[in-house]
Amino acid sequence: MNALKARLKEADPDPAYPYLAARVRGMMSRLLSASDFGRLIESADLARFVQALQASDYGSEIAAVKQDAPSIPRIDEAVRRHLGRTWDALGRAARGRAGEMVEALFFEWDLASLLGVIRGIHHGRPAAEVLDGAVPTPRFSEAVLAHLAGLADLDAISAVLSLWKDPFSLPFRRGLEGYARTGDPIVMEEVLTRESLASVMSRLDSIEGDGKGLAAYLSMVADGLGLVSAFRSRGTEAEVAPISGGRLRAADLLFVRNAPTLQEAIDGLKNRLGLPGFVARGLRPDHPRPAAEVERLAALWRARFVDAAARRDPLSAFLTASFVHSKIHEAARIRALARSKEHGMPKGVQIEALALGIA
Repeated sequence: MNALKARLKEADPDPAYPYLAARVRGMMSRLLSASDFGRLIESADLARFVQALQASDYGSEIAAVKQDAPSIPRIDEAVRRHLGRTWDALGRAARGRAGEMVEALFFEWDLASLLGVIRGIHHGRPAAEVLDGAVPTPRFSEAVLAHLAGLADLDAISAVLSLWKDPFSLPFRRGLEGYARTGDPIVMEEVLTRESLASVMSRLDSIEGDGKGLAAYLSMVADGLGLVSAFRSRGTEAEVAPISGGRLRAADLLFVRNAPTLQEAIDGLKNRLGLPGFVARGLRPDHPRPAAEVERLAALWRARFVDAAARRDPLSAFLTASFVHSKIHEAARIRALARSKEHGMPKGVQIEALALGIA
């Protein structure tokens, strides 16, 4: 509390950050607790699971989509609606420069949503299937994602983003040029990721007040994206440059991509501090989907880091980042538990599903 009072007395003429911090702390108090998840695990079946969830902050959304027989699609819809309501509240609390900070914090999930739409259209998946694993964000709400996923092709998405003057429109168009040249969606995704990351990093100087905390957070995001890209492109012919922008150098990422074996790639990261060492300790050389596991580990490491940073500085960008991470991971846990209930999984498997939903 003394640290908070000290920060409140600092000479920052813009009250946006203290106001946002106060509202975010209120939102954090409504996150599901360990005992809440314990009650969800103890529920006998999917119907009782829904009843338990309806008694939580998700109650209004569960009631709005509830039918006679509970179903996974309805639960997913309720969770997406709840995230939308939460982000609306966060947006109303974020004024001025704080609003710019929140927009930048959502970059990784904005990007993930857009990449999901790209993959869905490339593989000819129906819009409902694309939405199934999507995480709505303030920029890409459920309605916006449904609209984009329902378009005929990637050219149509590019036209819509340009019409909206969306910050992703230029990176998307440049990625589309690579896709048209190679027909490889990996090329498009890598170009889009690298260009959009550079764009958001270039805007940091204009976000005063919490610029340092935000820069540190986005540096972690950049390292995670770079490692995922490096592991994902191993063994492919994709001609893409390393995605850097954080603490990892392009040479580090090229080593991971070009190491003869997955074990050698992991060994090259073992003695590194921070994210690389964390990934190396958690990634098995026989993992069937190493890039997906690296993505999960990077998100877990980032969540732990921002939680600790938020406790040290309760008015920094890390507090909002911690809440957003917690809320998205909470939604993932609910969806994982719901599926385990539907399939009648033993309690031990449900607890494992809960752990995997953390990242």
